[in-house]
Amino acid sequence: MKRSRNEQAQRGMALVVVLWTMASLTLLVSAFNAVVRSNVSVISSELGRTKERLALESALEVVVSRLLAPGNESRSGSSNEEQLIRLSGFELSASVRGTNSLVSLNNANNETLLALLTKFTSSNLEAETLRDRILDWRDAEHKKSPWGAEDAQYAAAGERFGAGDTSFVHPTQLQDVLGVSPETYRALLPYLTVFGSSKARAQIDAESENPAASLDRNTRPKASTSGEETGATEPDDLASETPLTKGELGSPQARQVYVVRIMIRRKDQPDGRVLQAAVVPAADDSSPYRVLSWEMN
Repeated sequence: MKRSRNEQAQRGMALVVVLWTMASLTLLVSAFNAVVRSNVSVISSELGRTKERLALESALEVVVSRLLAPGNESRSGSSNEEQLIRLSGFELSASVRGTNSLVSLNNANNETLLALLTKFTSSNLEAETLRDRILDWRDAEHKKSPWGAEDAQYAAAGERFGAGDTSFVHPTQLQDVLGVSPETYRALLPYLTVFGSSKARAQIDAESENPAASLDRNTRPKASTSGEETGATEPDDLASETPLTKGELGSPQARQVYVVRIMIRRKDQPDGRVLQAAVVPAADDSSPYRVLSWEMN
């Protein structure tokens, strides 16, 4: 009788161990399934972004090949008409703007800068202040303009950096100029370039759409100390990615630069992924064009 009770107790303990083992295995299997589902989701998302990147890069090749085709009347850069491109299930819209129709942050004279800034600021004083601060940013001198800002003014404003004292390498650097608000920056960005001559004038239209607003401060390319432009994605597969030097950025004799903007169009989203690149026709036969700057959000 006593032996029978011991056997029952042992069987009960064995049952408890089995149940705990099964519960543990169930939890492990559930956790494994959750990890697998998460990894599949991540891989699917990355695959989708890779396909988008390849579609945008391919569309850039298509747009530039059309632009450089012999007899293309829009090569002067005055055309900004939208082009529709369909590639591998993607529908993309593209536009090209020549920098001769834009204001150069590096070469625009006082009058040109002031005319543009007056259009998008609330007062003449604000426009003159931003003009002087842009001038102080791009010159190598440490002498402050009347309404400008040098290192001391940036430090007093709590900034961790000072005036650039060199050429702008990308229009998005305007955000770093002291006193430029996000609203003013977004309004000005479509009319700015770092290429071209001081004779370029903006075709200012306050009602025009802002094609570059989606590329905000957190995703813009960073200027390197060598003057080269680096973006979120490097154009390794494109024709050439050798940028102009800082000296060439401010050269009025620089060849015409084209700003190409391509966006993936989606029915379920108003704004898709955007690629924006500045390209210039090559001077020799080694490559049809050069990529000077590159952005992809």
